[in-house]
Amino acid sequence: MKAGRLRMDAAMIHEQIKAIVGEPLNYVEGGIYQIILIDTDRCYVGRSVCVGGRLFDHVKALLLNKHINVKLQRA
Repeated sequence: MKAGRLRMDAAMIHEQIKAIVGEPLNYVEGGIYQIILIDTDRCYVGRSVCVGGRLFDHVKALLLNKHINVKLQRA
């Protein structure tokens, strides 16, 4: 039962990430991306060899409150 609940939670998180990131999630090329912090004048700029995968990782960590960047997590 516990494993099934974990899978459902993972599926729910994946759906949330798709809703937040949208089309850029499918971008498998390298490039530069920007995460805009809502209600502030700040942003996070990064680069990756697979932008979609990196955005997925960022949003997943933020949703789970486990992002390594404390300032980004608190925003």
